[in-house]
Amino acid sequence: MKLSIQHVNDLNGNTQAVQIPIQQWQELLGKLTEIEKQREIKNDLKIAFHEVKQMQSGEIEKQEFSNFLDEL
Repeated sequence: MKLSIQHVNDLNGNTQAVQIPIQQWQELLGKLTEIEKQREIKNDLKIAFHEVKQMQSGEIEKQEFSNFLDEL
């Protein structure tokens, strides 16, 4: 996506802000939301795999499947 960016400058020519069309802003927010969800899923999976390794090594107690489902 090519953004239609407009720069807002002060009297000295320094950029103070940028403007983009609202449709492009909404598309960016949608993509950001998708990325955040993917990152959350990835983080949850990392934690889960770490916990499995801890269970396999005996560091933490294994959980019964029925108890796992109850937590959902």
